[in-house]
Amino acid sequence: MSQKINAPHDPSLQQLCSKLRELNSTLEADAAWPAQQIRLCGQYGVFEWFIGVEHGGQGWSDADTTRGYLAISEACLTTSFILTQLTGACRRIVDTENGPLRRRLLPGLLNGGHLATLGVSHLTTSRRHLGRPAMQARQTDKGFVLDGFSAWVTGAAQADTIVVGAELPDGRQVLVEGPAACRHRHWPSA
Repeated sequence: MSQKINAPHDPSLQQLCSKLRELNSTLEADAAWPAQQIRLCGQYGVFEWFIGVEHGGQGWSDADTTRGYLAISEACLTTSFILTQLTGACRRIVDTENGPLRRRLLPGLLNGGHLATLGVSHLTTSRRHLGRPAMQARQTDKGFVLDGFSAWVTGAAQADTIVVGAELPDGRQVLVEGPAACRHRHWPSA
């Protein structure tokens, strides 16, 4: 059984990184997904680093989280990139005013049993030059109906949850959470 990593200088971080290095060769095939690496990160408590103690995480500082990610990226850059997407999704879930959503998703996200990813690049950079939002939202009494395209959603095929951004007709932006496998459905607001 692995020991949770409680600080960037924790010997368990080096133990995790050694295991990630050993698994690097498994990612050489096209479309390989680091399932074992993500599972190990969950076992070592990596998903707790950036979530506050009040939500069940460890509440590491940004500097300590960066130190941890640097160590992981030296061992496996693919795993570290996927972790940044998970981190982005989790931070948005933690910051939501939707308490039931947060309470439903956070336990699985913290232990690595539930994988989330993020699709928001089109709100700030990707595809902004087209003159119309890449992902539009229309609010209904059940949530939001999305129409459009989110170009960058790392690991969408493997994720359980996607947090995606969209733009309302009045220019406001919303984040919504939904199951990764969904299409053409009403999404509850995040």
